[in-house]
Amino acid sequence: MNGAATPTWYELALVCGGIVGAGAIVAGFTAWLWGQLGRQQRDLSEFKVDVARQYVTTDALVQVETRLIDAINRMADRFDRVMDALLRRTGDDTQARGS
Repeated sequence: MNGAATPTWYELALVCGGIVGAGAIVAGFTAWLWGQLGRQQRDLSEFKVDVARQYVTTDALVQVETRLIDAINRMADRFDRVMDALLRRTGDDTQARGS
């Protein structure tokens, strides 16, 4: 064979063992990665369900905004009435002192 050294059975066994070992490592990593992907998909699905439960529709948001605006307007009206009453009372007191 042209002076080339032929591998021994031991050397062939070492090479095959290395290939099998590397394949086992790759297979183990692939299995771990597949498990991680499954967990990520499950977490994403749970998140989507949670968002769907807590999602506020535009109509609901408009209703809340309308109620808030109405409440603020009622408070402003009350404040205006109180201020008008105080100003009238102060005006009456000023006129009473001046007379």
